[in-house]
Amino acid sequence: PAAATSSGPCASFRVAPGTVALGIDDSRMQRALLKRIFTALGVDPGGTCVLGGSREEIEGFTARLVRVVRGSPAGTRVLAIVDEHLDVVAEGVGSAAAGRPVTHSFSGSLAVQRARSLLEPAEERRLLVLVRSANDSPEDVDLFSARAHGVLPKEPFSQDRIREAVEPLWRKRFVDLDD
Repeated sequence: PAAATSSGPCASFRVAPGTVALGIDDSRMQRALLKRIFTALGVDPGGTCVLGGSREEIEGFTARLVRVVRGSPAGTRVLAIVDEHLDVVAEGVGSAAAGRPVTHSFSGSLAVQRARSLLEPAEERRLLVLVRSANDSPEDVDLFSARAHGVLPKEPFSQDRIREAVEPLWRKRFVDLDD
């Protein structure tokens, strides 16, 4: 694992070796940031997949998440970080008067909820899904937490801050798997 950048309590936190990471965001910049987040958490780049660059990736995310969990060896943990608002351009639809395409928004937390409902309990226990959203009202956080396992705010990020945010969620989720 990468060397810690500070001496804080979470500076040395890394996810378990062999963890598979799946991320999705419709923004190219946020997809690049997701890769940096996974790296900061110690996920091997070969076990990382970040999606959201196409309509197909966004619309197929629920099935992809299920395939990743089911396709991972028993005992492998899967970490998914999912943007809440996933926008795609509606095919063949646009506002000619405005000269802009019409977009359709998909809910990342709903996609996660559907995926979790398709997994067997033993499969779902190996999964930690975090919704990443700029919407951070108590009502939004409650909704996202009901659909996923936790919430990460979309805010400026440092390696230590992302570790501080993820470590308690990771430890709580995998307390039975981490002996």
